[in-house]
Amino acid sequence: MLRDERYWWRLGEPISILRESCLVKWLGMGISPVTVAEWAGVTRSWLALRYPHCFRTETVEIDWDHLAEAMALPDSPRP
Repeated sequence: MLRDERYWWRLGEPISILRESCLVKWLGMGISPVTVAEWAGVTRSWLALRYPHCFRTETVEIDWDHLAEAMALPDSPRP
């Protein structure tokens, strides 16, 4: 098997590396993931799965009471 046949899937890699480095840079600069996803033409969940290291959660304080209230199931009426 020729070298080119083994690495055909890497064709165009330098462009994708530049794209990925731009996405990481934008996320690192604090640009909203919503904006970065829109610029890149991808979903926000794709960004979170692809670049989890860009989303720092240790500095974020979560209001657990508000989260529990927002996620609570509604009371069902009793028959």
